[in-house]
Amino acid sequence: MFKIDRTFERRDGVTIPAGTCEVKNIDIVTDGHIKGTVRDAKGTGIPNIPVEAFAIDSKNEPESMALRKATSDAAGHYDIGQLPAREYIVAVNGAKYEDKVNYPPTFYPVGSRRDLAQRISLGSAEQKDGIDLVLPLPRETAKLILEVLDESAQPIEGALASVENVEGIQRVYSVYNESGKDGRLELTLWKGETYVIESFLYSSQLLPGKVDSPRLDLKEWRGKTGVIHLSESENYAKVTLRLVR
Repeated sequence: MFKIDRTFERRDGVTIPAGTCEVKNIDIVTDGHIKGTVRDAKGTGIPNIPVEAFAIDSKNEPESMALRKATSDAAGHYDIGQLPAREYIVAVNGAKYEDKVNYPPTFYPVGSRRDLAQRISLGSAEQKDGIDLVLPLPRETAKLILEVLDESAQPIEGALASVENVEGIQRVYSVYNESGKDGRLELTLWKGETYVIESFLYSSQLLPGKVDSPRLDLKEWRGKTGVIHLSESENYAKVTLRLVR
């Protein structure tokens, strides 16, 4: 608790009127910045692109989700602020287990692989400029219908799917999207990309037994496709997959 003789106002909206006493929690954030420009192959700035900074974790690997992000302005310039003193990699669409942006994953200084991204070491309140990214052409979406069948070729209801790239990294997980009574599950993917799809279904049943020691019967059905490539001309594709116990 403290008393002040003039109005105190922070940029985040915390205000203490003059002549009053208040109890406030005030966090101090090291305000490091990484700045740069997002351009296309012709050198033109691209607006409205989310650029992300991924901190290096205790295992000396980039974290799977971004610590901070910023959106490029009309000229393609971005400024990621409030960064603590750490090492980072910078990317567009760089989250490890997601692929939601129409631009392919692109890491500074160039390329689509996280493990080859250049690390940027940032000191306390340090600012680094010129961390520029050149993006390939944006992708278009394609619908893939996954038809899930059991061992007797009957449709399976309630199956989920996990979509990986050829490196084995998950790109889509249908946690809120399961197969219907017809066994079909619709996935939104990207033209020009190559995938492997795994589908699975779990069921459990409480078995008869003692009240104080119940037994649970767990069953699992699982199946995996081969490599699937969605061509640039395909808007729609269908794949049938049989699950086995």
